Amino acid sequence: PAEGDLVIQARARLKKIQPYAEVASYPLSGTGGIAAVRIVSPEGTSAKPARFRRVIVLVDVSRSLGTGGIAAAADFVDSLLAELGSGTRIEAVIFDRESKAVLGTLSESTMATRRKIVGSIRGASGGNGSDLEGALDLADTLLTRDSVDGPDEDSLVAIVTDGVLPRSQDGDALFKSISTANQKRVRVLSTVLVPPNAPAPVVHSHPLGQLAHRTSGRVAAIDYSKAKSAGQAQLRRLSKPTRLRNLSITPDRGSWEGLETLDAVEAGSSQTLFGYYRGDAPKKITVRGFRGADRIELVAKPLPRKTALALARMTLASTSPAEYP
Repeated sequence: PAEGDLVIQARARLKKIQPYAEVASYPLSGTGGIAAVRIVSPEGTSAKPARFRRVIVLVDVSRSLGTGGIAAAADFVDSLLAELGSGTRIEAVIFDRESKAVLGTLSESTMATRRKIVGSIRGASGGNGSDLEGALDLADTLLTRDSVDGPDEDSLVAIVTDGVLPRSQDGDALFKSISTANQKRVRVLSTVLVPPNAPAPVVHSHPLGQLAHRTSGRVAAIDYSKAKSAGQAQLRRLSKPTRLRNLSITPDRGSWEGLETLDAVEAGSSQTLFGYYRGDAPKKITVRGFRGADRIELVAKPLPRKTALALARMTLASTSPAEYP
């Protein structure tokens, strides 16, 4: 945003807790029309934090965070570690252009180990650069050394940063920093710290969001002032239903273009697909996929005529004339 811009941030509060789908269609001619399918994945509620056997926090202490950002990072980590269950083994990696393990190995979560980690973050004097890829590589090494038989997703890697990363470190590069052996066992919690009065960044499409999505994790932007309680809240988010994934969209009639597949819908968000159909307008749309390990099947509800027309106009705005039926 530039100086003088009005920035409005809003978060939808959905009454439903189960995923659902809606469809809107509008004829353009006798041979077809335009359509939109919206898939909504409510986050649901949970009073209990997620539990993990191993937790490694990766904390960005680079110069771009400044003293306020590093203090907020320490507050967030303190809140998160305090919420862990008994028997959890913990470690921390602080990084700028270089990475360093605080404890040297995964250790039992005690008051002493938690104080050492939080104290190391508060006392950090960061340099230039934010090599998250290198920090993930070190975390992967620590997990491999501590390898024990266990179920999938028994380990958490919690990243705390201001989100300023090198261009080369996209979601794929970050995911590949985790070895194949650990990819199924790790969930990633990505937290982007935001200074007071600054607009929250779009985190779901950020490399940190892409990495979290690849591991059935979560991503969030947290204001400095909320960091002291945010760690606890984020662990609760991890215990809620995971995203919808591997979605396919099937109409009861006609042929569709641009609406066939959708990779994923993150819990607590929605996705709207725009496209067009040939032949008769669909009356029933079925969305199939997975929510975590469970198969789901949603039957899309038709939207009212006015809403359908509004979505149709959005579709027209995003489609070139040559693509009309």
